[in-house]
Amino acid sequence: SSEGVFILCNIWDLLIYSYNNKYGMKLQINNFLQDGVEDIFIRDFSFLGFPVYRIYIPDYSTSHYTVCERILKNYKDGTRIIKSIIIDNKQTISSKENKILQEVFSHKSYIGTWIIRDIKESYLDLLYASLVKDVYGENVAVELIYNINEDFSLAIQEDRHMTMLNRNEAYKDKMILLFYGEFISEVVSAWRNNNSFISLCLLLKKYKIISSGKTKESIDELQVIHRRFKESMIRNIPDQNIIGNCLE
Repeated sequence: SSEGVFILCNIWDLLIYSYNNKYGMKLQINNFLQDGVEDIFIRDFSFLGFPVYRIYIPDYSTSHYTVCERILKNYKDGTRIIKSIIIDNKQTISSKENKILQEVFSHKSYIGTWIIRDIKESYLDLLYASLVKDVYGENVAVELIYNINEDFSLAIQEDRHMTMLNRNEAYKDKMILLFYGEFISEVVSAWRNNNSFISLCLLLKKYKIISSGKTKESIDELQVIHRRFKESMIRNIPDQNIIGNCLE
């Protein structure tokens, strides 16, 4: 403390515990119960010859995913627009196309990950923010940028701060390049453009973060959606052995 007084205590007076899967499972179940969840159904399918458990919580679990006509249409339209930018070097998008893409890249949508595969979520958030910026202006979109935990978010904020200090663009470019590197500097430059979404798409293509998307496969769109939805689910499948140990 400021008075130079130290508070002493016995080491055995401290509560020491280790967090593990079993403790975590119990903690989550207790949290659900405190939130008013009355029923948690766990079915043991281990009679199949290997450990498999199905956990279902009413109003929390989703037992199936339905691809409605609207989602299918957004997927087709979104794919067409993205390919027109990445492959055909389209320079502008209409307000209607921007609205479609906002639905595609919204936080509530899976569609963006189906069209642009194997990309960090933060880049999808950046693309969504750029769509908002192109329509509603930077002051609205910047709130979305502030919520992204990436260096490019910090660099865009620094760029705005230097603008308020009336620094010229050459000075800002030099500072961003110095402290964040070439890639982030180019992200900031793309963000400044009026068509920032297209600029960012082409930049991510340049750095091979977005694929050119050229393929000879001829697969029904609905099959592609189901396949990519399963791919996204695989990343979040819990270890069945861990569930079995937690229930012992």
